[in-house]
Amino acid sequence: MTMEYRQGELEWYGQNLSRMTSGLETPLYVISRQALQRSVRDFLGPFEESAQPVKIHYSVKTNPVPGFLRLLEQEGVGVEVISEYELDLVESLGFPPQEIIVNGPSKSIKTLRRVIQKPVKMVTIESEGEFSRLNAVSREAGMPVNVGLRICPELQSGRWDPTLNSGSKHSPYGFVPNSRELWEILAEIKKNRSLRLVGFHLHLGSGIKDSRPYKKAFSILEKVVTAARLRGFQTHLLDIGGGFGTPSSPVYSFPQLAMAAVCKKPPPLREVGRRPLLSEVAQGLARLISRLKRSGVVIKEVVTEPGRIISGPVQIVILTVLDVIERKKGERFLICDGGAMSLSPLLLTEFHRILPLSANGGKWIEYTLLGNLPSQLDKLSLAAVLPRAAPGDRLALLDAGAYFVSFNNNFAGPRPGILLIDEEGPKLIRRRETFQEVFQRDLMGRN
Repeated sequence: MTMEYRQGELEWYGQNLSRMTSGLETPLYVISRQALQRSVRDFLGPFEESAQPVKIHYSVKTNPVPGFLRLLEQEGVGVEVISEYELDLVESLGFPPQEIIVNGPSKSIKTLRRVIQKPVKMVTIESEGEFSRLNAVSREAGMPVNVGLRICPELQSGRWDPTLNSGSKHSPYGFVPNSRELWEILAEIKKNRSLRLVGFHLHLGSGIKDSRPYKKAFSILEKVVTAARLRGFQTHLLDIGGGFGTPSSPVYSFPQLAMAAVCKKPPPLREVGRRPLLSEVAQGLARLISRLKRSGVVIKEVVTEPGRIISGPVQIVILTVLDVIERKKGERFLICDGGAMSLSPLLLTEFHRILPLSANGGKWIEYTLLGNLPSQLDKLSLAAVLPRAAPGDRLALLDAGAYFVSFNNNFAGPRPGILLIDEEGPKLIRRRETFQEVFQRDLMGRN
């Protein structure tokens, strides 16, 4: 097992977490290199088995830690950025332009000029205004630009399902298939010799657990690519986006959240393994590529932009119990040094397992876990089953690799440090923020 107790001590890939984190302040993030390597392999496996290999371009916004991105680069993973900040970050880390895809709505002229000077694999256009800016700066520069167009498949999302959002019929992102705007922009691309249409892009949502939205979107994308070919465009790249859910930290539906609020209990969960989801998507993708080939379109590369499904399971957060509160009605609360209002608001909408670093042989009981801010919104878990706890005990909150570091804030104090563990032992790749660093950018109010 990758995480197990040995002589009462929690180990992760054979590394004793109590020993690895001893002497370091909490909250503390811990990344496992072995977990990352396994996560990348597990993601690619179903696509390779379906004879449709894909290239991963990791969604940088999901976990933008430089040391973590370097680990991904060592695994042959490219990057997908959505802002000038992220573009600057990956360029400073040495990612070559051909390993970078630039997405995100409303790219500035400054950003577009940067991607023209260092031609990236693809810059995805999502609106008419964005295309007008790119069209102008590309003519000005007279340099070739690899362009992709984002397609909004206008899928019907479930009434209570929050995962299918950016690809729904209410989404403002991307071009509607067979719309006037789409065909007018393709006509303009033909007129501008600096613009090279290399592919089309989809992004359907976040935390998706079902393959059906992907298959529906593939069918719509097929019609767009085929119609573009009839207009003289030879598409060779498909970007199917990300949005794949993480089975071990699933997103709650709205009815489940309502049930939790009323009953004060975690909602029931039906986890779907990542392999069935990815296998079904891979099979649907293989059929799409085959149909396009029969119609005369040869797809040379398929890109995917996973975030949480890659990094979610490879990072945990270590917390310390600050206080134990017991009520007469039998309710038991643990106050910890981090929660939803400082670590990540996703703790309010996702399930995360919580384990003690040291497990004695006594009875395990149920606690409500809260952060150290005076609000029950600063939640960790409504019903964590743990050994009888005491102040100073340490806990591991699992699957904290997606949108935890990104959403960190100083509401409860300095932001956590980040520890990397591998076969060689622990190594800090980001030290804990200091009080001085929290205040150093303020220009007034301090002597």
